[in-house]
Amino acid sequence: MDTKWERAITLYEITKDEIENIFSLWDKSIIINGFEAINLGCKNSNFKVNTQDDTFLLRITPNVSEYNNEINIYRKIAAKLNVPKLYYHCIYDGKHVLIYQYIKSISLQMFLENKDNNHTNVVTQVAKAAATIHNFGIEDTRD
Repeated sequence: MDTKWERAITLYEITKDEIENIFSLWDKSIIINGFEAINLGCKNSNFKVNTQDDTFLLRITPNVSEYNNEINIYRKIAAKLNVPKLYYHCIYDGKHVLIYQYIKSISLQMFLENKDNNHTNVVTQVAKAAATIHNFGIEDTRD
C-alpha cells in the first residue's frame, strides 16, 4: 500500500476568522476554540474544529459544480448507511463548505497498516458502503 501519495488539490489555507465566519452563518452562538487540518483526502480540505461545546468536521471542496450531487447523495444514503450527520452546507467564497458531525477515528489506511486488526470484516463493511454510495447514477443526484 502506498503511503507516500500526494494531494490532487492543495490543502485550502484557512484562518480562524474565516472559520468563525463560516460557523456564524450556521449558528452565531458558536465560539471557535481552535482547529487543525486533517491531511487526508486528495480533493477536499478537511479540518477538525473545536468549539465551546463540541468538535466538528469542516469540509471545503473547491469544485462547486459537484455541490448538488454531494448533498443529494448524502440525503439518499443517510437513510441507508451510518454516516456523520451533516449540520450545515453552503457556498462560501466560491467554495462548497460542509459542517459535519466529527467522529473520532483513524484512517482506513492506518487501520490496515496495523497487522493485529481484523481487516476482512472492515474491508467488507467499507466495500458494502462504497457500493451503496456508487450505486447512484448521475440522474439520482439531480433535484
